[in-house]
Amino acid sequence: MVWPQKVFRQFELVPQNADEEAYHGPWNKLLYTLFPADSDFTVVPSFQELGSPLSDFLFTIDVYIGNQPVLLVELNKPSNLSYVSKREDADLQLRRRMRDLVRECPIHTLYGVSAFGTRLGFYSLSTVPGSTIQPPLIPRDPEYANDVAPEDRWSENVMEVGGEEKLRQIVQEIFDECRPLMV
Repeated sequence: MVWPQKVFRQFELVPQNADEEAYHGPWNKLLYTLFPADSDFTVVPSFQELGSPLSDFLFTIDVYIGNQPVLLVELNKPSNLSYVSKREDADLQLRRRMRDLVRECPIHTLYGVSAFGTRLGFYSLSTVPGSTIQPPLIPRDPEYANDVAPEDRWSENVMEVGGEEKLRQIVQEIFDECRPLMV
């Protein structure tokens, strides 16, 4: 499948070297395309306070059925993908939020997407207690500088066929599991 032209256009309007703020509109439009306003799903953009000296907030666009989360999307500055520390921050932030919200998720899996512009990293967490977040966490080595969030974790591009197919597959799984919850 191919994104509607109006979705493509929103992403094409983002200037080169833009901050994540420039992607708020395109991502909002894309998620409303996948989860229409007249469906049982709600797309909720918000700012999350991080309380970190390096970063004050994180922009998220999450998807809920009723008041229960089914998909968490975090937007990051595209140019930060090349920095090991920024990828690590993005990875840990999404993992933290997934752990915090998994008990509220009404389906078998809480899904997450970490986006650096159009580059995507996909995450999932089973709602079965004691489950681990996928992809597995790479522990930080206390002695050596290791890459705990490799750049290839964000290998898919939402504007290319592979990234679109993967995102649509997750959305289909969410719709299928939420069908009994729809009124």
